Amino acid sequence: VSLKQLEKAICLLLTISIQLIAHSIRAEKMYNCSLPGLGNFAPGLYEGETVNYLSFVTGTSSPNLPVRAKEFEACTGGRIAFSEATNVWEDPIQDLGTKTSRGSEIYDGYFMSYSHFPEASALGLAEHLNSRIRDSNEILKWEDIFPKVRVMGQ
Repeated sequence: VSLKQLEKAICLLLTISIQLIAHSIRAEKMYNCSLPGLGNFAPGLYEGETVNYLSFVTGTSSPNLPVRAKEFEACTGGRIAFSEATNVWEDPIQDLGTKTSRGSEIYDGYFMSYSHFPEASALGLAEHLNSRIRDSNEILKWEDIFPKVRVMGQ
């Protein structure tokens, strides 16, 4: 066996060893998907991914959202990064843009005033979720979610 072949074999063994160690470390990470609403997620499904959420007065408007985001991260490994808007109407629109101009497109999700949402929708900035809900109803159980509110929207 030549020195060159021996070096190649050692490099190959080191590469395989590093890959096995990395796999072992990932496998040892414990995910908790036992909390309500998380049972349909694969543990570690979004490991290393981050989404940016533009909120507004989170402590008052939706104090449970950061708590649920931590539970989501503990289950999937995916992180939700919260930022606070200073204006519940202008900040999301500046990020989303309009039909005639692009926004800054920093955020993946928004807390938006319900009274301003029709304007964003009219600008073509909102996605209709009807087909997503219909396609996922076996998991979502839409008919059980806020029935009084749902009826008001029909």
